Amino acid sequence: MTSRTAGLGPDRRRAAAVVTGRTAGLGAVAAAALGGALFAPVFTISALLPALAVSALPVLLADQLSAGRPGARAWRAPLALVLALAGLAVLTLRGVDDPMTTVRTAVTQGWQLTLASTWPARPDPELMLFVPLLTLLAAVVAVELLRSGPPLAAILPGLALGGLAQLFSATAGTTALAAGLGYAMCAALMLLRPSRRDLAGVAVAVVAVLAAGTAAWAARPAADDAVTVHHEQENDPRRGAAVNPLDQIADRLSEPEAVVFHDRTDAPVTRWPLVVLDRFDGQAWTSSARYRPLGLRAGTDAPAATEHTATVRLDAGASGPWLPTPGHPVALTGAGALIDDATGTVVADGAADRYEVTWAEPRVTPEQLTAAGLVAGPESGPPAGLPESIRQLAAKVTGDAAPTFHSALALEKWMRQNYRVATGTSLPTGHGYAQLDYFLRTSKRGTSEQFAAAYVVLARSAGIPARLVVGYRQPASAGADGSYTVTGADALAWPEVHVAGAGWVPLDPTAQAGTAATDKGGMAGAVEQARKAPDPATGGTGDTEPDEPRDQVLPPPPESDHAGLLAVAAAVLVLLLAWPVGVPLAKVARRRRRRAGEPAAAVAGACAEARDRLIDHGLEVPVGATLRELAEVVPVPAEGRQALARLGACADRALWSGGAAPAEAAGDAWREVRSMRSALAKGPLRHRARAALTVRSLRRPRR
Repeated sequence: MTSRTAGLGPDRRRAAAVVTGRTAGLGAVAAAALGGALFAPVFTISALLPALAVSALPVLLADQLSAGRPGARAWRAPLALVLALAGLAVLTLRGVDDPMTTVRTAVTQGWQLTLASTWPARPDPELMLFVPLLTLLAAVVAVELLRSGPPLAAILPGLALGGLAQLFSATAGTTALAAGLGYAMCAALMLLRPSRRDLAGVAVAVVAVLAAGTAAWAARPAADDAVTVHHEQENDPRRGAAVNPLDQIADRLSEPEAVVFHDRTDAPVTRWPLVVLDRFDGQAWTSSARYRPLGLRAGTDAPAATEHTATVRLDAGASGPWLPTPGHPVALTGAGALIDDATGTVVADGAADRYEVTWAEPRVTPEQLTAAGLVAGPESGPPAGLPESIRQLAAKVTGDAAPTFHSALALEKWMRQNYRVATGTSLPTGHGYAQLDYFLRTSKRGTSEQFAAAYVVLARSAGIPARLVVGYRQPASAGADGSYTVTGADALAWPEVHVAGAGWVPLDPTAQAGTAATDKGGMAGAVEQARKAPDPATGGTGDTEPDEPRDQVLPPPPESDHAGLLAVAAAVLVLLLAWPVGVPLAKVARRRRRRAGEPAAAVAGACAEARDRLIDHGLEVPVGATLRELAEVVPVPAEGRQALARLGACADRALWSGGAAPAEAAGDAWREVRSMRSALAKGPLRHRARAALTVRSLRRPRR
């Protein structure tokens, strides 16, 4: 009894205890939900909130319903699990063709699929379901810890879940401050013994913290508007309406028959670039393009070039403002267009269905490529925030070799030999550091999105000027009318390196760009011949044919430690929960087993349960003592001794009267056990926690 409730009557003290228990339960469930909410950078808070609410609210409801009702505690956890799982099934699995496979994938591979996806990841059940399931588990465990152990132990599941979220995306700044304050308030709710005035004060504090957090968020420095292609680009006529084509590669490949455009050219073409991405902040690739209206002619920095013409007709599958154009466009008719002179990227200025484009292709020879140096520039420095794991991998791959076109080809060859292109329906997405590290060191499987992004990052780390291009490859064969049909299956990303005298030269670490033009001269043919030419420094080649010498074969990438980190986190979580969860659950199972069976067996089980309760509370229970004798000597409250005496009398009637035990004897015996438990529960909190978590009665030999 606290000083605050000392002057209250028994009924008001019980009401205060119920209010206290309900408030503590709110804090325990809120801590678990807060841990799940820390996955917001991975899935966005708007996608997580409904699932977290469906996971946490049933646990809170079951806890509140069982408050003040000792007999209802047995069904508290099962009720919460049934309600929450049913709600999650309705929320996330509605319309899913194979729910069981989806759930199995989410439980066993959800975290892996999330690591390989673009962040924020799509809230697909296979990816996101593991978060509300972990939140549900943490909430149920937290409530059981709260009701059977020290109050602060109930915050551990929420903290463990929040720690797991940090392995995916570390929280910093005002978000980390808000999370810390949230955990502190949850702990306060679990520790306080509030009156209504206290509850009003807590509510005011919560509102004040939320208001302060909102003000801090509103006052934060404005982010750079050019973080992703979704944001505004300078001189872009469709500001804010464009979606980064790099993000669409997996979706395009998933719809291989969707027609994007038709083309007819007067010269062989291997690729159709859409956009050049030369900026990388560790999460997103963006373009530094500055567009101007494309007049009658546009210039090109290629010293010697041949002009060709192509006619393009866009189909329903085309999207975004970018117009597919081969090489470096110098003229475009049939549609209004803007061009970036540095990259050759063209965007439509108004509606565009059909147009004719003239482009310039540099005239280069394999000897020029292999003899020329690379052009140092902003694209030749290591990206900002490069993780140490990728930095070390880049150093192993390139060694101390000077950046040359041959070293660029050697890196291309290394990726072709050590990685494989993903096919099928489950395609990885994402191109930030987290996804690239997973691709380079763990899965070694990706689409051209991961191949091209990883190549550029590794190349820049080695001083090779490189940039990323997104577009389409030209199909291998034309139709009967001589035109080519480009579909979603042709979506492609590739790297380009800056070679003196030749401009930006496209490479192909996936070996998927096609060979339609490699044997007919031009840039593609020159690059293919350069792959077979020996490197003056080592004598090796960039070719990947099995019968070629492999002097330049570089070491395979090291294995990732992502799985190890998550395994360690899972092991820590299991260790944190094994004792405070396993011991009470074992005692619950033992109690249920003792209550089962015939009335005589149930009465005997009640007597054993009473003895074990006394043992768990640290009391001496002599082997030969009867329950009536124990009632006279054990130092428990008077109502506990009276319950023991009545239980002894019940046992005498049921077990030693010579006849069959009446059916109601079992209920009477276990009613006295509950009365004794209630009397023991009035002791100090530390004694109750020790009794709940001790294994003394579990390892006591049977007699």
